[in-house]
Amino acid sequence: MIYRFPAGGYALERVRLQKGITRGIEGIGKTRFATICAAAISVQRCLPALRELVDTGSIKFPGKKADLASIIKSGSHRGLNFKLGLARFIDVQGPIAKAIVCLESTQTNPADVYKYWLAICRCIKQIFEDSSSGFNVEEMGQIYAIINSRFREQLEDGPADCYLAALCLDPRYVRSAILYNPLSLKIKVPHVPSTVAPDILTSPTYIRVFKYLKIVIEAEFKSQHNPTLKGKTAADVCEAFVRQFERYVKGQYPFDVMVDAGQGILSYWTHLMKIPEGCILACIAEKLYSIKPSSIPEEQTMSVFTRMNTAARNRQHVRTLVDMTQIRQWHMYDPKKMVGRRHPDISFGNLDSIISTPKEPAAHQSHEPTGSYLSVGTDEQEEILEDKKDTWLDEKLAAEPAQDSAFDIEVDANLYAPIVTKALSDECKESPINGLGGDATEDDADLEDKDTEWGGKFW
Repeated sequence: MIYRFPAGGYALERVRLQKGITRGIEGIGKTRFATICAAAISVQRCLPALRELVDTGSIKFPGKKADLASIIKSGSHRGLNFKLGLARFIDVQGPIAKAIVCLESTQTNPADVYKYWLAICRCIKQIFEDSSSGFNVEEMGQIYAIINSRFREQLEDGPADCYLAALCLDPRYVRSAILYNPLSLKIKVPHVPSTVAPDILTSPTYIRVFKYLKIVIEAEFKSQHNPTLKGKTAADVCEAFVRQFERYVKGQYPFDVMVDAGQGILSYWTHLMKIPEGCILACIAEKLYSIKPSSIPEEQTMSVFTRMNTAARNRQHVRTLVDMTQIRQWHMYDPKKMVGRRHPDISFGNLDSIISTPKEPAAHQSHEPTGSYLSVGTDEQEEILEDKKDTWLDEKLAAEPAQDSAFDIEVDANLYAPIVTKALSDECKESPINGLGGDATEDDADLEDKDTEWGGKFW
C-alpha cells in the first residue's frame, strides 16, 4: 500500500489537503528508527483520503495487488478489520516510537532512559486496562513478555544500575511517587521488622541505588584521579558518602535546594561540588550526568559528513569537512529556541516529529537543536525500501511465550505516579512532581569500619 501511494503522489496530496491532512504517507526505510510505526501512523492519518480515492475509482491497484482495494474501501469487512488492527498496532508501538524520538535528542541523559521506560510501560498498561482496546489475555501476556525481555536486556541484566541511579540523582524525582514504591513484590534486601517505622531509605529501589553508587565511589577513590577525593582517607570518604546520600534522599542541607527553571541537572550537581557537605555525592552524580546515553549526536554529525563528501567531491580533506560541518551548525543554530527552553526535561510534546499529531498546516520547519531522525523536515537522505519480494519485513519470527502478567519495572517504580505519563504526552504541559511530603529527620549512620581500606558494611 505504501509503495502504491508515494508521499508525493499528486492524487493523494490533492485529496488529503482538501480534508485538512497536513502530512502524507511515510515510507519504510532501512536506517530510520521506528520506521514501521511511523509508516503505520501515516497510513492511519491518510485513511480518509485513501478511501475517497478508492471509492471514486481515482486509483486502482494493478495485478496481484488488486485485493488491497478491499482493505481501503469504505464499509468493507476487511477494511474494518484492517482499521482495528492498525489502531491496536499503533497503540502498542506508539509509546516506544515516541520514546525513541525523545532519546534521539542531544539533550538526553542516563536518567531519561529509565524515565522513558517507565512512560512506555505506563502507556501500554493504560491501553490494557481499557476494556475497549480489544486485547485478550494471551495477547497481553505476549506483549508483557516481549517488553520485559527487552527491559531485562538493557537494564536488569547489565553490569550496573546506572540508569536507575541517575534517575534517583535527579532532585526532582528522588522523593517523588515514581521511586517510592513500598508495594514491591520482589524481595532484594533482608526483611525489615514490622516494628520499624516506614522509611524511604528502606525501599529496595534506594538500596539498589546505594549499592551501585558505593561501587562507583570506591572505584573513583582507588583510581585517585578525582580531585575531590584526593587527600582523603577511605574512612572519611565512606562516612561522607553515606551521610550525604541519606541527607540527599531526605532533602536535607545542602540538597534542600531544587533545580532552578532552565537549569540542567549536570549544572545542579556541578554547583554542589563546591560545597563540602555535598561534594562526595556530587562528584559521582556529575560523572553520571556527563554520560551521553546514545551515539545520536555523533551519528548526526557523521551523516553531515556523508552528505558533503559525495562522489563528485571525494577529494576533500578531513579538515575541510570539519570546517564545513561547523559552519553549517552555526548557521542552523537558533538562539530563540534555546531561550525558550526553560526546563531540562525532554518531552515528546515539545518535539516536532513525523509521528506527532499535526497541530497546524505544513510549513517550513526550522532546525530543531534537539533533533531526531524522526524529525519533520529532516534533511537526512533516508534509504527507502524498494518493493521487493523478500525483505526483513517478511521474516517469520517465533512468537514470544505468554508467560508474564505484568511489567518487571513495576517492582522498582510506581507506574501510576502522575508525572510518568508526561514524558510521552502529545500535549506540552507542565505536571507537578508528586513528592512524598513531610520532612524526614536525619538518622546518623553508624560506621563499623573506619580504616583506610574499602570493606565492611555501610548500610
